[in-house]
Amino acid sequence: KVRDASRELAQPSQATLRLVCSASLAPYMVSRTVAQLYERFPRLQCRVQVVAPDILNQQLLDRASHLGIALAPHDHPNLETVKGYQCGLACVMRRDHPLASDELTLDAYCAAHHLLVSVSGRPFGHVDEGLAALGRTRHIVLTVNQFFTAGIVVANSDLLTALPRHFLASTGMA
Repeated sequence: KVRDASRELAQPSQATLRLVCSASLAPYMVSRTVAQLYERFPRLQCRVQVVAPDILNQQLLDRASHLGIALAPHDHPNLETVKGYQCGLACVMRRDHPLASDELTLDAYCAAHHLLVSVSGRPFGHVDEGLAALGRTRHIVLTVNQFFTAGIVVANSDLLTALPRHFLASTGMA
């Protein structure tokens, strides 16, 4: 599908790329992706739709969209996944959180109450996999499906969360 869309866009006539993006990545990735596409295809027109992950997959499978941007890889025989970038995570808490005044230790981190961002709906994330490798766990008290929501909740609570560093910079939370 990416090759087909690229061939269509390479034609001298004006073309429209139908791009579908998960809500959790849209604030950061849409502007970046469109800028890169315009450099290569100056006559390009983009139509972007921000959707939930299951709708994103269906849009691609139904050929309603040419290209999808999502956080997690999509394992489907008719979809090709291309790793676009790797992002680091940052531990986020409100500025006056009791743990913000000292260096955060692993023991203090694991003992705190956490908010998990799970776009896929899984009850664990990459942080939990890393902690499990160390024989540790954390106490997740709330799960949400969007980074933006997580940032707002954490800024107004005693919860900790892990957010992609790029998200912090794009929202001014850094």
